[in-house]
Amino acid sequence: VVDVFGYFSPSAGAGQVRILPQRALDTRSGIGTLGLAQRIPAGGQVTFRASGFGAVPDYASSVVLNIIAINSTEAGFFTVYPTGEVRPWTSNLNMAAGEVTTNEVIAKVGVGGSITIFNGSGTTDIVVDVMGYFA
Repeated sequence: VVDVFGYFSPSAGAGQVRILPQRALDTRSGIGTLGLAQRIPAGGQVTFRASGFGAVPDYASSVVLNIIAINSTEAGFFTVYPTGEVRPWTSNLNMAAGEVTTNEVIAKVGVGGSITIFNGSGTTDIVVDVMGYFA
């Protein structure tokens, strides 16, 4: 199964800018959640700032993320999408119960420079490292 979310064209601008990975979200310690360490329940979501964060400028239109699911209580999935937009019906990361699962995601930035992650099932911790951006 392949889901297409978008494409890049030769006229897309300067292209991807790689940065040293920066932790933007960690629900275990409260990074990116105003200091509130809290596992995300099934059907729950978490929003964090992606543009204007660390080495990512305010004008970034999309970001390159490493998304990590840690110790989910059930097999499930995450959907990553721009804050303020309708959540799509596709997943960006599928995980098994009790494991650590990662995936690289390119996500469009939404309202307030933020990104939202929806947790489809189980209770889990989410860690996100920002690894680059698109101008």
